Amino acid sequence: MPNRFVVQSLIVGHFGLPPNVNAIVRALDSAGAPAFVAQISSEHGADGRALHTTLDVQIEAGSLDEAWQLGYHYGAFFAPLMALSANAPFGSVETTRAVSLAPGRRDRVLRIAYTVSPESHWFDRSREVPVKEFIEASEALFTSEHSGRLHRAMVHYADALASWSAAESLRSVYSLFHAVELLSEVVTKRALETLAAADLAARWEVAGSVCSSCGDRQVTDGHLRAGARGAVVLQGDGAATKAWRDVRNALAHGYGDFPSMQRVAEAIRPRLAELVRESILDELRLDPEVRTGLLAPPLSTPLPREAFRNTFETLMECDADGIWSQDEGWIATDVEVLVGAMTYGPDGSIAGDGPQVRVTTESPRGGGALKGVGSGGTPGAQPTGDFSLTLRRADGSTEQLDSSQPDWRTVEFFDVDDDAGTSDS
Repeated sequence: MPNRFVVQSLIVGHFGLPPNVNAIVRALDSAGAPAFVAQISSEHGADGRALHTTLDVQIEAGSLDEAWQLGYHYGAFFAPLMALSANAPFGSVETTRAVSLAPGRRDRVLRIAYTVSPESHWFDRSREVPVKEFIEASEALFTSEHSGRLHRAMVHYADALASWSAAESLRSVYSLFHAVELLSEVVTKRALETLAAADLAARWEVAGSVCSSCGDRQVTDGHLRAGARGAVVLQGDGAATKAWRDVRNALAHGYGDFPSMQRVAEAIRPRLAELVRESILDELRLDPEVRTGLLAPPLSTPLPREAFRNTFETLMECDADGIWSQDEGWIATDVEVLVGAMTYGPDGSIAGDGPQVRVTTESPRGGGALKGVGSGGTPGAQPTGDFSLTLRRADGSTEQLDSSQPDWRTVEFFDVDDDAGTSDS
């Protein structure tokens, strides 16, 4: 029997919602019942720059592990939408918290993950996501009969933004190839709803091919998709179409030297990205005002990605009541990381002294107990280091745990209003 969970995802990117804005997106299932409710907001630094975006999604899942995985998928779903809306890249999507909202229970499992970065900051530049346009684009995608292909096109476009550097122009153009193919399929299917294949071939100047058996000229779906690609998705831009074909054929069939293809890709990438983004917005069938807003400067120009690095995560589990509410959000949990000398292996593993991690979390709102506290890490990426946890009661008193104890331990920590006091086990 599925339970109700709330899962938080963290999206790190060169964009964010404006300060003090909480965007709420609702989606309905085929029966008209709520499929999920997403609350989206962004954290900002003292200089007003968006640091990251958090996504709290209320969903149904069979277990905490399933909810945790769904948290990543919902974050990965919304991140390309936000990237498209702001025309700026994102770097990572991680599930950061999850807890059961099942009614009638006091004990709940809270899972928290955190990422350690040795940099003082991840990004030097950031963009605000246009809230109205983003929500309307989300709703248009949810209701489109071609939502699957359109979202995959967004994913490929976001991949192109994520590799938007001089050294990775070929990679980003290759991502744009996939987006073009998906959009060509959408355009063709929509056009065939109102026009016959022969009429489309004439409109898009598709010659077709001569059948080797009967000698008749035939127009296949592949011919029509090629016509849609050149005439609609690439807007009849001959230079873009030729460059697209040259680089695609060189990559797909293995001819052409890499440096020359890299130069072609670098030259054509801005125009190709512009055409792909415009085509996605066109196929979303947005209101003209919304489309115009998303294509206006500075959103019309991609924001280059800057380097960042993920290191490792540690999972912390504790049963608690009053951990999250729609109005108050999550109970306070602070993570302080002191980074020592660390060496990064090619497989993403970390060696060295590692960081010292200090976690402080409050007792649950409304009373109860925190118990079952432990630390863990991503396999292959767990450095050596010290771990300490402080449980903070409502009256300010604390209980301290550290890495000298077993990795998993049970600590009952009652609220100050409970007469049972504090005990260890």
